[in-house]
Amino acid sequence: MVNSNGVVIAPTNFAAANGFNTNGAGVSATLAPAKIYIGNALSNAAAQAVSGDLTLATNGSASLTASGTAGTYAQATFDSKGRETSGAAVLPINAGGTGQTTASGAAKAFGAYPNTFLPTMLPNLTLWLRADSLTNLDGVKVSSWTDSSGSGNTTTQGTGANQPTFHTNRINLMPAVTFDGSATRMATPSFLSSAYDKAFTFIQVANKVGTSLRVTSAAGGTQWFSGREPNSGYYYQPFGGTIISSPPFDNTQPCIETFRYDGTNVTLRINGVTVQTSPQSGNLGLSGALTIGDLAAGGFTWDGDIGDMLVFNASLSDGDATLVERYEAGKYNLAKAKIIFEGDSITFGMHSTGTNNYPGDVVASLGGLASWSAANMGISGRTAATMLYSDTQSIINSQHTASDIVVIMAGSNDLAVNGTSAATTYSYIVSLCQLIQLSGYQVVICTITARNGSGDNGGFDANRLTVNSNIRLNWRTFANACADVGSDAVLGQSSQTTNTTYFFSDQIHPVNAGYVLLANYVTQAITRLQMFPASITGTIAPTGWTNITSIPCQLVWSGGTATNFMANSTPWLTNSSGTVIVAPNAYLKAAGSLTGVYTGIY
Repeated sequence: MVNSNGVVIAPTNFAAANGFNTNGAGVSATLAPAKIYIGNALSNAAAQAVSGDLTLATNGSASLTASGTAGTYAQATFDSKGRETSGAAVLPINAGGTGQTTASGAAKAFGAYPNTFLPTMLPNLTLWLRADSLTNLDGVKVSSWTDSSGSGNTTTQGTGANQPTFHTNRINLMPAVTFDGSATRMATPSFLSSAYDKAFTFIQVANKVGTSLRVTSAAGGTQWFSGREPNSGYYYQPFGGTIISSPPFDNTQPCIETFRYDGTNVTLRINGVTVQTSPQSGNLGLSGALTIGDLAAGGFTWDGDIGDMLVFNASLSDGDATLVERYEAGKYNLAKAKIIFEGDSITFGMHSTGTNNYPGDVVASLGGLASWSAANMGISGRTAATMLYSDTQSIINSQHTASDIVVIMAGSNDLAVNGTSAATTYSYIVSLCQLIQLSGYQVVICTITARNGSGDNGGFDANRLTVNSNIRLNWRTFANACADVGSDAVLGQSSQTTNTTYFFSDQIHPVNAGYVLLANYVTQAITRLQMFPASITGTIAPTGWTNITSIPCQLVWSGGTATNFMANSTPWLTNSSGTVIVAPNAYLKAAGSLTGVYTGIY
């Protein structure tokens, strides 16, 4: 019975023995833990335990039984009740790409941009400053820059005169925060600690406009900082020393810089390519706040733009670093055609001055860094064996497309310093080229230049000539082009190493003029590679003239000798490889009764 106030009271015509009392219709005043009373058709109620997916606590709160593992997934599986039962961190990839799961569970792709990836999908992200997250109007000062990592490390500058400026269209039509090179700077809260000593990755998209060493970020005074310098390139200081990438370099070009330390090695990557790795041990020693746009102590204010800046409390694997770099490349339209220069001290540019090393000359001849993304991986003392066993993975793992090129100059130190045989050195070169070519790059192989260093192996030149001959004869089986600098009348001749117009006094390395000669061979090889990616074949008749192509190409002939074939009335020059560069609108014919077969390489 219910009274006028809606309260259940004892009925007048039923006995209490029937289970009805002032506590309600057959429900005990005190429920047993995790039980609920349910009535039946006879108006009798009994306590029933809560079972299945639901757990009911004595305080009345309910919770569902877990059916999977907690986490953030790009893919998930659900049961018929709508519960997540399993998840996978493999990201969906655009058409044309392939996915591969890395050790940390993140995915990487070659030839496609994983458009659903965000850096927050990786663990240990503790700072992410995104210019595109700001809502300022163009030209307005930035007093606060929200941390998009979720860690709360929002970066601020309370003094108006020291605040950088937001621009909506600064890096390839994308927003950036611009620092004036004079007084602008910002600072994060104090979040760096000993936890970063051997687990640190720093990634930024930045664009420098000035001509002196300037700093984008710094921690603990000069304990660690990142910056750029006109002639040295990307400039980082860990442990009181410096890690610098060599040119090609253009201060006006935006790029993706990745610095990491794992307690064993300091590594610098530019646009997804490892350009320097230095053995290092000990603690990085970061602490307190990160200053953005200057040293913590001042004096080196950044003169340029910052688009994104990320800090991870981890040393990212190559695969995970590539994911972030691919994200940034797609976001800021930095996915230009790329040239990687792999080699030793000659590739590095030893004894060149300014930016006059051969990679810099090549890029300048091909349109500059406005047209190309370039990375110089030359390291003094590098051998073909070391390149094969240490460098290939970094090159293969870097983001790339089928139009990207790797130029390889290798073998000199194997022969001259290590005394490696010609056959073994050649096998290293072939394997190196094949691995890189197999991963999807186009490969340009260089023949070996002459040298007469004071400590060189006595059999160097004979072995060099053997390796070069093998490269000339067989490069089509393991590379896409050959830059035959070893045949040059100066750089390829042992008797010319005392020619100080082209060689340094050590008789090993070129000087500026020598690097220009070297660059010409590589530039020509890349130009042919760009213009003529397809092969052509045909027959040269013994009578009449055959017009083979309207563009220049390199041909391989067979049948007869070189002088038996004519190009525009001029005999082909005799050479051991049986190749010739044919000018546009070349007309060919065979001499006498011979019939020749030609194959266009480019």
